[in-house]
Parts: sequence; C-alpha cells; structure tokens
Amino acid sequence: MGKMRRWVIALIALITAVAIIYLGTFALIYLSQPIEGYINIKHLSIPKENSELEKAITHITYPEIMEAINSGEKYFSMDITIEDYKKISALLRKGRYVEINGSYYKISSSAFVGVKEINESFKSSIPQQMLQQTPQQTPQRIPKLNETELKKYRPLNLSIYYWQLDNEVERTRGYRENDAYTAAATLEEIKAVEELINAKGEIFRFDNATFQIFLKARLRYEFYLNPNECVPAEKVEEFPLLEKGLKEAEKEFKRLEAGGANETRKEGKISVEIGEVRVKMSVKDMDRIFTELGSHVRSCVKYNGSLYSLTFAKPMG
Repeated sequence: MGKMRRWVIALIALITAVAIIYLGTFALIYLSQPIEGYINIKHLSIPKENSELEKAITHITYPEIMEAINSGEKYFSMDITIEDYKKISALLRKGRYVEINGSYYKISSSAFVGVKEINESFKSSIPQQMLQQTPQQTPQRIPKLNETELKKYRPLNLSIYYWQLDNEVERTRGYRENDAYTAAATLEEIKAVEELINAKGEIFRFDNATFQIFLKARLRYEFYLNPNECVPAEKVEEFPLLEKGLKEAEKEFKRLEAGGANETRKEGKISVEIGEVRVKMSVKDMDRIFTELGSHVRSCVKYNGSLYSLTFAKPMG
C-alpha cells in the first residue's frame, strides 16, 4: 500500500512538472511574439471648397474660428444663434469644406431643442393668474401641453422624456443629474418649435411642472488636410511594408475609379476591405514610422501624385 501511494505521488509530481514546463514554454513563445497593430490606409481627395461658407464664417461673423485656426486647433466648436444656424445650414447645402491658409476644414452645424424646469423663485416673477390651471386657455395664462401635443414636436417630446427619467432618479435616489434637457433637432424641427413658441409662448406646463423652452445651436470645424504638409514619397521608401500598403491602396483606388466593385481580400500582412487597405505590423515598427515621419504622417502621405491618410490602431494595454 505504501508503494502504491509513493507511486501515485511520483506520478502526480511528474504530471505537474510536465504541465509547468508546457505552460512555461507556451508563455515564452507567446511573449516572444511581437505585439502587432494595424495601419489603415485610405485615398484622400482634395475637396471642392465652398467660398461663400468660408467668407461667412471667417470674415463676417465668427472671428473666434480664425483665432482657433491660427493657434493650430484641429477641432473647434462654438455656440451660435438660431438665426445664424439657419444661414449656415443653407450654405452647407453647397459644400461643407473651406480652404483657409492652405488647409482644408470640414464645417458642420447642429441645433437642439431643450427644456428647463422653472423653479419656485422664477415662478414668483410670473403673475399668479398665468399659473392657474383653467379649462379655457388664453394668451394671459400658461398653456398646458399633453402627451399628444408633445409628440408633434419630436425633440421637445424627447427633452421632456429625459426630464421624466431624471425626475424618477430624484424620487428614488434623492438627487437630480441635470436642470436642463436637450435633444438634437433638424432645421425643420427647429422651425416647428419656433411656430409653437410664437403661438403659445416659451413657457408651458406638463405633468404638474412648469417648463421654459430654449433653442441652441453650435458651429464646428474639423481639420481635413493640408497638401503642403503631407509626408513625401521618398521618406516612405524607408519602410518597405508601409510602401507595399500604399502601392496596394493606389491599385485599389484606380480599380474602384474604373468602376470595380468593393471587395475583400488578404495577402500576407496586407488586407483590403471596402476601398481601405489595412497593413498589419509590429507596434515597434509603427512607433518608428510615427517618430521618424512625424505627426503629419497621420494626416497625409504623398505617393505617386496621390494623397493618402494613415490611421494607426494599436492594441490596448
């Protein structure tokens, strides 16, 4: 019996040792593999500039934008009036890109409908007869909107829905997240809410609470590219795998331009999907490319007379 026990113990020890050696070898092989990421390559076209839009936002109305551009900001946004939002929206139909100091920027705008629950101190400034609920609504009294009426104004209805959610949080947890609630709106929806305000005023009652409607809009730009700052082709030649990816991107662009259909294919470390080329390489090589070619490599690379954007994707951790 003692012999059998010793034999079992020896067998377990042997199995444990083999397992440790196996796991150690596996870990060593795994850890010795280089950590890899991707560089996505996409053809860039110089956009058609909208000179009317450029004039409107840089020379007439918004000096803040030029200040941001001159300070090198790649992204910038600011509040604008609803009337300016309407003008910008009309101009954006003719093109979203402007050219300023040799760089191209993409312009966009957005608008929001919001509500703010009126607190007791604000209510004290409203004549008492306006706060009274009566069957007959007159211009002197605050109108009460029901759910059916609110549904005619999607962003206003959505803002009230957000208020209801936060109101539930306050009831259950004892605190409130916000005091104003907004929802994105289209130009047509903004105009519809403006008509409601003109007809009934900006203050209304719902679910035993009193609200004030407000409209807000924002204007923003995003840097697109500066052809004069693109990394030249001769610098790319120092990185054979990247150059191979650019050749594939050039070939793919020409194929699509000739009417070819989108396709997915892979060869070695280079894959193509929906007109975009992905190059798989070690993070070490990616860092070297970024260091030696500079931050402009992310924006633009010149290759055989065409421009390409490079997006670096590294694994987390």
